[in-house]
Amino acid sequence: MSSMSYAIIHYPQIDKPLYFVDSIDSFSCQFDDTHSFQRFCEMAEAYQAKGYYVIMLLDYEIGELLNGIRRNNEDRNGQQGEKQHGNRPIAHCIVFDEAVAKYEFYQNETVKKTRKNYQQEGTDHHFEWTQSDAQLKESIEMVKSYIREGYTYQVNFTTRLQSQWKVCPFTFFEHALERKDGEYMSYIFDDKHHRHIISLSPELFFTLDEMKKTIVTSPMKGTLSKNKEPQLLRDSIKDRAENVMIVDLLRNDLSKIPGVKSVHVDPLFEVKSYPTVWQMISTITAKYSNQVALYDVLNQLFPCGSITGAPKHSTMNFIKHLEPKNRGIYCGSIGLMLPKGESIFNVAIRTLEIKDDIATYGVGAGITINSNADAEVEEFKDKTKVLDQLKLSPLYYIETFKSDDVENTPLHIDRLERSSKVNQDVLLNRLKKQLEEHLTGDAHIIRMTVTNSGNIDFDYRSLPSIDGENTICFSTLPILKSSLTSIKTNRRYRFPQRSNGQNYYVYYNEEGMIAECDIGNIIYCINDVWYTPSIEAGALPGIQRQKMLEQHSIFVKDIHVNEFIDLAISQINNIKIINSLRGTVNLHHIKID
Repeated sequence: MSSMSYAIIHYPQIDKPLYFVDSIDSFSCQFDDTHSFQRFCEMAEAYQAKGYYVIMLLDYEIGELLNGIRRNNEDRNGQQGEKQHGNRPIAHCIVFDEAVAKYEFYQNETVKKTRKNYQQEGTDHHFEWTQSDAQLKESIEMVKSYIREGYTYQVNFTTRLQSQWKVCPFTFFEHALERKDGEYMSYIFDDKHHRHIISLSPELFFTLDEMKKTIVTSPMKGTLSKNKEPQLLRDSIKDRAENVMIVDLLRNDLSKIPGVKSVHVDPLFEVKSYPTVWQMISTITAKYSNQVALYDVLNQLFPCGSITGAPKHSTMNFIKHLEPKNRGIYCGSIGLMLPKGESIFNVAIRTLEIKDDIATYGVGAGITINSNADAEVEEFKDKTKVLDQLKLSPLYYIETFKSDDVENTPLHIDRLERSSKVNQDVLLNRLKKQLEEHLTGDAHIIRMTVTNSGNIDFDYRSLPSIDGENTICFSTLPILKSSLTSIKTNRRYRFPQRSNGQNYYVYYNEEGMIAECDIGNIIYCINDVWYTPSIEAGALPGIQRQKMLEQHSIFVKDIHVNEFIDLAISQINNIKIINSLRGTVNLHHIKID
């Protein structure tokens, strides 16, 4: 059954992100029996063998089905039915016939409709813990008691945060891709169940490679805040003990898969860097001779031991009673099955699920007999730092100009007065004082900011060189126009792409019309006449742009991104960037992803 589902996936085994729209089929598996799940896996493999892309969403609770663990009618707080699945599927597949170009993806009507549902400037997200610190510590002590009684060696205990979701999920995910916030990253809109899933997972669950006859898994156990030395993690007895427990568990699980001939570990205890934390990772490779069925792999491995604990069965049974709600996709897996090729499954940690505009984010930590409850709660909090980028910094208005630009400075101050509502005399007096006290030598770039409360601040730096070859690139996705688009603030665009060296980004709007460049306005020449995009298209009313319009050296005319690209390819000299700092910036190359 076709649907309006779409997806973006970037796993390390793929050169660049894959974009999918207009799925051709989707099918689910209920919490029923293992035979139903086996048929579900066989359907996915059949589509893969025919040359289709298959995205598989596996809830953690699949593991309960495979391990014979049934959910209770009551949770540990006595609430009836909290942990029952009912008619909700625990596994879902979405099938696509091909990947599309990035630009084509963002011109898709369903994608455009989703983007328009969210405000560009947005408001703050306030993620709230569903359990207090005291409740978390109480649960950690329960785990340690369970370990002392000999039922388990380690338990991966998890909890949740929730918030109203207010930002465009595409802009958030594309920004996370640019920042490399994870290795196994995906954004999926599941049309059938009306949910968005954004996974920034750093952890590989397994790859199944029929050509190489290998199954590779890389459990991640051991976390340290990025502001500490990685050697502390390498030397941590507690973290190494956690890691080796899961390595042993997975080695054992892999050896049980029908057809597996050998299992080896290399490397062990590797420490990798991520934007907010250090992680300890080990890699285990199993080799097999004949064809291995996906169901057989999942039947032995799922869920990943790194998010259960060891031994797996008794620990999962304890987790069932310990945690008040189902984990769902969190701690499950998101699989990408490539046409007639490799299958790659992540561990769905650092994963958001958005339904009815409520975002749920899960975090967890491995608890052992040596765990300190206070330290474990801090580890929970370290793992939420990726959510900090959803917080909006206080709004401020910006003007940037040269310290010796006598001609244009009054124009900048006038524009800053109109946007910030701070009196021009106040602004000029503060600027004059700043120049006298700090900038008496060579010309500098001054960045003057004013907050909503009227606080004025300054930043300055040396003038950059504009020598060399300049290249224009195109922003990953269209800008969303808002009430702030025509005002120079820190919130004009959420998660914008910025210049990198002498690569400058061109922005275009939802209709595909060119708006501006990240460092200034765009001008372009057709039939010996120079034009610039309109304010309505999303351009900032730049100082240099306004002067050139008044001099009739340029005229307002909008241009579609496709026509603009054709123009740039045929004659790059017919496109330039203008701003009051640099005047006119010539371009030499165009880069199209």
